[in-house]
Amino acid sequence: MRWAREKFTAQGDKPTVVGAVIQLGRCFDLLNEAMTEILAQSYQELSAPYEAAGKVLPQNRGRDWKIRELDCMVINDCMRRLASHGVVYDTVRGAFLEGAPAYPNAGFSREAHIQIAIRNPACVLGVFRPNWKL
Repeated sequence: MRWAREKFTAQGDKPTVVGAVIQLGRCFDLLNEAMTEILAQSYQELSAPYEAAGKVLPQNRGRDWKIRELDCMVINDCMRRLASHGVVYDTVRGAFLEGAPAYPNAGFSREAHIQIAIRNPACVLGVFRPNWKL
């Protein structure tokens, strides 16, 4: 909800959060080293033609790189490449360490979170309104 308030209140919109029950299905899990190796290889395949043409890839930007244009492009390209070989993923899961450290010398960030991108809508088993005071 904090993120929704930061992003939408300034635009005059009313921030809203929806909960969901999901089944990960076949998950491209970026907490798995084998998956990040596939992603790194996909980045190399994506970036080579850009470099050859003298073009620049989009960049992650913003405070703590919260605007992840490069990451989004690389993941979508990786999913497209895998799908062209018959390997399709239902979801993509990643961890994001953002914000200030939770305390001095901490390995935890105040805004750390796990994010799941649903690529197959059948993975959404239900939605609900979270039970908290807004």
